[in-house]
Amino acid sequence: IELNKFKLQFFTNVSHEVRTPLTLISLPLQKLMEENNTLSEDQKQNYFTSIDRNVNLLLRLVNQLLDFRKIENDKVSIKVKETDLCQLIKPITQTFISGSNQKSLDIKFQFDGDVFSVYIDSNVVEKILNNLLSNAIKFTPEGGEIIIKLNSAGVVPIHSQKTIKGSDLDYFCITVKDNGIGMPENHLNTIFERFTQLPNSKPSATGTGIGLALTKKITELHKGYISVISQPDAGSTFFIWLPVNKNFYNETEIIESIIYTESDDSILPDSKQNQDTPTEPINQTSISDEKNKEQTILVIEDNHEMRSYIKDILKDQYNILEANNGQEGLDVALLKGPDIVITDVMMPIMDGLEFCNKLKQNVKISHIPVVMLTAKNAIEHEIEGLKQGADQYISKPFKINQLKLIIRNLISTRKQLQLKFTGLGIPAPKEINVTSADEKFFAAMIDTIENHLSDPEFTVEELSNNLGLSSVHLYRKLKSITGMTPNKFIRSYRLKSATQLLKQNKLRISEVGYMVGFSDPKYFRKCFKGEYGKSPSEYAKDYS
Repeated sequence: IELNKFKLQFFTNVSHEVRTPLTLISLPLQKLMEENNTLSEDQKQNYFTSIDRNVNLLLRLVNQLLDFRKIENDKVSIKVKETDLCQLIKPITQTFISGSNQKSLDIKFQFDGDVFSVYIDSNVVEKILNNLLSNAIKFTPEGGEIIIKLNSAGVVPIHSQKTIKGSDLDYFCITVKDNGIGMPENHLNTIFERFTQLPNSKPSATGTGIGLALTKKITELHKGYISVISQPDAGSTFFIWLPVNKNFYNETEIIESIIYTESDDSILPDSKQNQDTPTEPINQTSISDEKNKEQTILVIEDNHEMRSYIKDILKDQYNILEANNGQEGLDVALLKGPDIVITDVMMPIMDGLEFCNKLKQNVKISHIPVVMLTAKNAIEHEIEGLKQGADQYISKPFKINQLKLIIRNLISTRKQLQLKFTGLGIPAPKEINVTSADEKFFAAMIDTIENHLSDPEFTVEELSNNLGLSSVHLYRKLKSITGMTPNKFIRSYRLKSATQLLKQNKLRISEVGYMVGFSDPKYFRKCFKGEYGKSPSEYAKDYS
């Protein structure tokens, strides 16, 4: 009976927590849709800010529920790296300042310094602060004050009721103090238990009953401690104690900083179109939005609104193809040969995992990078996606810039791979950082070219037939990975082989040309000089 009572209260509170931000999203949207032409720019911006704030509040609630479940099932670990804590706390504080304007709260961050470098898991500390500040705002009346204070190692806040083990020098302390409604002393021993409600005089200030329980669990996961002092009508102060350095963490919990920067597109040269581009029939019924842009992206998503949204944010830079499910996406990928695929995981008919597996096993399209989008953000789901060959994995909801940057990095990586071929000839298959299916494909292709090296009549069509591909798929695959057309690739391989013969200085130039498939010595000299910047005879002299 007691457990059932807890569950009913919990779901009642969750429903209340969800309904309020949904209402605060719905009302501004209605105003924007109905009165858009009569609203001032400031009014519009206020409505957009309100929508964004409440979307983030909903997201935070959902993440709390998921985090709590994962912690209860021992599915969470920490990853600490050296971080400037001041630079982490300041923007969080500013976000809550912007969101509390309606209550005219005075929110301050205090620290005697500009930089405080410690080893922390930024995500964990951010969740701790979000939970404590959300509670403080909820239970602090209009015009009240909230202070976030960072205390260096060895500085013990007054009345902190410190319960840490070890020296003060081993821990720093974050305090979150408010002058809100406070709590009776006899309740302080239970507020960190799940489903426990904070006592208050305002029926509207309810909660899910897991915020503080989650805060305590993730604080302890971070090798830290949490305590609180409070008095009715005098406010509450929470104390978070966390280790200063990395000696508290094992090797698996420590990572190096990874910094992602947006590279300049102009660093890498555009691939030039070659004259032997094959033609193919265009399927007029396929869902597409093809324009005169360099790269094409296939978006596979069964939710029409989500698919349209992704298309809308990418269509100015890329050609966009669309598909409703994995099976349709596979058909479009085979027909159109996109440069990148963005796919949802949960879809009817064929899900994203099966699609990715089939794409990576099909030699015609195995070279295409796959970005997976999913609402499942547990690490085991990410691992499963990567096992199927996904190149990147993004949890919903995602940031627009995050998706754009991942696409740019994938394109940049592919262009760098193409540059390995430019001016350097053909590397061995093992030097090519692509999928195992592509490695096998390259090995088979080079073996086929090697067997026909001295045959000047050997054509792209023969190469395609030997590899079991159409000339269109061979063209797309080689162009995507190497930046070369099949004709240019064959010619470059012949010239690469010629350099090995010229280094031996045992054959005449014309004989070398014949042995690598050039029936015209003049044409051989012209091609060789175009590839290596010097004639075959000049090249041979360098090794005489």
